Amino acid sequence: MQYLLVVITISLYIISISNAQTLNSLTSLSKLIDAVPLTNATTNTIDNINIVQNTSNGENIELCYMPYLASFSRDGEAINNNEVYEGLAAVALAMEHLNTGNGTIIQELDGINERCPLQFYTYSFDSMGQETVSVNTALEITDPHNIDNEELVPCAFLSATGSPIAIMTSVITDIKQIPHISALATSSILDHPGYKYFGRTIPNDRATAIPLLQKLRDWNVSHLGILNINDVYGNDFADAIRDASGPYFDTVAVNINIDFTPEGIERAIRQLKNTKFTYFFAIIPGRVLDDLMTEAYKQGIAGSGLHTWLFADGIDTYDIVDRSFAKGSPLSQAYEGTGLLEASAGERSLQPTYDKFFAAMQNLRNEQDLAFIDSHLPWQSDYASNNEIPVNHSKITDSDMFLYWPGYVGPFLYDATVALGMAACNASSGSTNFTGEEMFQNFIGMEFEGASSNVKFEDTGTRVADSALFSLTNFVLDEETAEEEVKFIRVKSDIWRNGTWYNVKAPFVFNDGSTTPPADLPPITVDQNHLSKGFRAVGGILCAIIVCMSIVFGVWTYRNRAVQVIRASQPIFLYIIAIGTLLMGISIIPLSVDRGASNEQGASIACMSVPWFIAMGFSLIFSALFTKTWRIYTIMKNAKKFKRIKLTVMDVIKPMAFLLSLNIIILSVWTAIDPLKSNIEIARTDEFDRALEIYAVCQSDYGHIFLPILLCINLGCLLVTVIQACRARHISTELSESKYILRALWIILYVSFLAVPIIIIARDKAEAFYFVVTG
Repeated sequence: MQYLLVVITISLYIISISNAQTLNSLTSLSKLIDAVPLTNATTNTIDNINIVQNTSNGENIELCYMPYLASFSRDGEAINNNEVYEGLAAVALAMEHLNTGNGTIIQELDGINERCPLQFYTYSFDSMGQETVSVNTALEITDPHNIDNEELVPCAFLSATGSPIAIMTSVITDIKQIPHISALATSSILDHPGYKYFGRTIPNDRATAIPLLQKLRDWNVSHLGILNINDVYGNDFADAIRDASGPYFDTVAVNINIDFTPEGIERAIRQLKNTKFTYFFAIIPGRVLDDLMTEAYKQGIAGSGLHTWLFADGIDTYDIVDRSFAKGSPLSQAYEGTGLLEASAGERSLQPTYDKFFAAMQNLRNEQDLAFIDSHLPWQSDYASNNEIPVNHSKITDSDMFLYWPGYVGPFLYDATVALGMAACNASSGSTNFTGEEMFQNFIGMEFEGASSNVKFEDTGTRVADSALFSLTNFVLDEETAEEEVKFIRVKSDIWRNGTWYNVKAPFVFNDGSTTPPADLPPITVDQNHLSKGFRAVGGILCAIIVCMSIVFGVWTYRNRAVQVIRASQPIFLYIIAIGTLLMGISIIPLSVDRGASNEQGASIACMSVPWFIAMGFSLIFSALFTKTWRIYTIMKNAKKFKRIKLTVMDVIKPMAFLLSLNIIILSVWTAIDPLKSNIEIARTDEFDRALEIYAVCQSDYGHIFLPILLCINLGCLLVTVIQACRARHISTELSESKYILRALWIILYVSFLAVPIIIIARDKAEAFYFVVTG
């Protein structure tokens, strides 16, 4: 029973709220304006205040009239867009708060009616989305003597039209010195000094470029294709993105002819495809969106899972949501994971002022306020016959959705009206005679927390970018749709506020169904020049052969050490030579290690191991050969002179130990100071400077110092050994092998001088380099 009473109480409260009229002052002004003639405050031609006599008390009301221009209809039919209709409601709400000093939403309005001598009023006018109609309407509004049934003089001009119309109508308002404030026109051209009295509560396109590029950068995207309509709005927007991109981004803009012919669409999509980019930003009207995305799908740059499309505010969310697509159709695949970037009028639970505005707009859903809004909706002018054609707007205003949501335009128009109202009040302090220049200067000095977040303006009248919100809406599959059809829902994934993106709901879902941003360029195959398994197998076999032969010969030498031939060949040197060949053979193992077989650390260790094994093995072999031949030569030379000489093992080991010590010292210093590391070199790139072919190379900052020193020492040893073998080649003893050593040394020296340049040439070809070195 108590629960039922609570429900009844709440229901009665809601009914009472819904029946309570909000726009009382405007309704009263409407009756006065319809009942009495209007006069200007003075005969001054730049005067912009109307005088309305209050018949109830005989006092005059000083009226600041702000007409509202928007596209309400097309071809005599009301366009199916709540935004501009709710825009009129927002203008009326703002004027009601100005007239009554209601600071519920904006604190600065509290008691302003007691400080300001002005009252505010509006009518709406239909631009029909046409520049000619808009210009004619602006001329009539700003020069009321040209028509018989309109005598209100505007103190300011409000609009919710696109940039092309705003540019044309601003020329007229500038001539008339009337402030013109837009809630929709974003072209940066309107910041030109030629549009002296134009302002806006929505950021311009150049401001929109900043959050766009920042979001792309958050996704690690640096390549962007721009598809823009070839008009003032589209070209200026594309230029703004390019100007703001800086060196980090590579942007390509593709213009599409304004007629949107199939040929023009096909050409534009082909140009985008040729960029090889995977992220695209489309600045186009919603009426051609299906044709463009169908062609994009046909050419493979939409619906592929690799490409991401974002749209500017030229499209509406209803161009994609609340529609059914055949499952598997081009559009069902192309629209999945797309996004809409636009200036945001506000976000619930994020801004208290927006929540209050939201509630106040819903309170207008009562019979009296809806009647006032209906009575101030425009008729469509027929300039050919100089008549007015009635347009039935009831299909919009009678809808259950009307005023249910504040919409995109409403908060911007509310703030625009409030800013103009406070500017007029400031300009009229002391006297109601003020110029449009004075009013506009007061307007650009406004700063307050409005329905659309913090509101402040640049000197040009454009809203400061950081004071506005931007939203990224994600179009994702509706999982509750039938099996044979596909529908999309909109999810506001991110909000840009105070220069930073914040995730507000779910993460952005891309075309491949994941939340991981795809790469901004198509994938490539990189030739890393890793050693093949076959080459590693050959190297392993060679290494095994060398190691095994070294061990076998060492063991054979030991077992036959008492044989006269072995004794004459000096076994100690044969052991050393076997150990040297063993070490040089083992060097094949680290030579086989690259980035394909190990990580960077392992490959770097292998790099430094190679010179250790080669240098130590080389020095052992050739120092042994040098010592061996030197010992024979010294003995035989003294024998010819009939001198007795005794050479102990220690005597012949000294030069070998000295050479070996030099190698160890140099290699140790090199390893300690700046060891060889495995670095990646790029051999070939694509048009985006991405590596198509790479190879690993062992590099050291001081390698050009240590390597020549090692080469000089060991090649010097080789040359000295050759010289010593030449000197001993004529020794004629039964067991002398000096001439055979000389032949072997000549072959080694010859091969070394041939191999070095070949190794240098083949250094960037891993398999060729490996084959030459191991061979």
